[in-house]
Amino acid sequence: ELSKDVDPLLVAGDTAGAAGRLFRADSLLQRAEAIEPAWIRPAISRGWLAFRQLDIVGTFDKAYYQRWTTAGLVHATRALRMDGSDPDGLELRGTLRYYRWLFNLVPDSAASARLVAQAEADLQRATESKPGAAFGLSLLSHLLMAQSRTAQAKLAALCGSPPWYRATSG
Repeated sequence: ELSKDVDPLLVAGDTAGAAGRLFRADSLLQRAEAIEPAWIRPAISRGWLAFRQLDIVGTFDKAYYQRWTTAGLVHATRALRMDGSDPDGLELRGTLRYYRWLFNLVPDSAASARLVAQAEADLQRATESKPGAAFGLSLLSHLLMAQSRTAQAKLAALCGSPPWYRATSG
């Protein structure tokens, strides 16, 4: 509930209030994890809260993006250790990996190529398991467009991941 109030605060320019809401929401989820460590939902939710932190800064700040994408990946990794095929966990990890690639947060071209391939694989698996995942599908489409794979991007955006996609991706 606390995180739902972030958008109006950001629209009003109240970044301190938005950050405070995200912090309080994360604290509650952290307590839920301590009470029930085998429950996957708090870890995934904490990862998305870390992702939402990227909305707080008005301009690109590489260190800030590095910090919050790393934090989100820690939560995604913890969730996927509980269930490696959880579509929400895969969507979260794929999203964070893609953002790290998109904002050039990796040290070299080989690491960058691995990262975008991993992001694509995560988003692909997430959208196969959860066909109505609009955010995951739109992000997968954006990832494919960023790699000039226009036909695949359009198909992902229009109808999700078609069955032949896995055979032709990469």
